[in-house]
Order: sequence, then C-alpha cells, then structure tokens
Amino acid sequence: MLNYSIKLKVIFAHVSYSFYFVTYLQKKRKSPLDRSFPLL
Repeated sequence: MLNYSIKLKVIFAHVSYSFYFVTYLQKKRKSPLDRSFPLL
C-alpha cells in the first residue's frame, strides 16, 4: 500500500509539473503551437 502511495505522489507531481510548464509556455509566448494542445 505504501508503494502505491509513493507511485501516486510521483505521478501527481509529474502531471502538475507538466501542467505548470505548459501554462508557463503559453503565457510566455502566444504561438500556433499552443492551439495544437486544446486539452492542456
């Protein structure tokens, strides 16, 4: 159970970091590339 919790925390941290990085790029520069990722 503990191993599952650790994996869940790692996945959550990775997803939140990726989301933060994508929003940072969108704020930094508006480009047609951003329209390719409507889900993000």
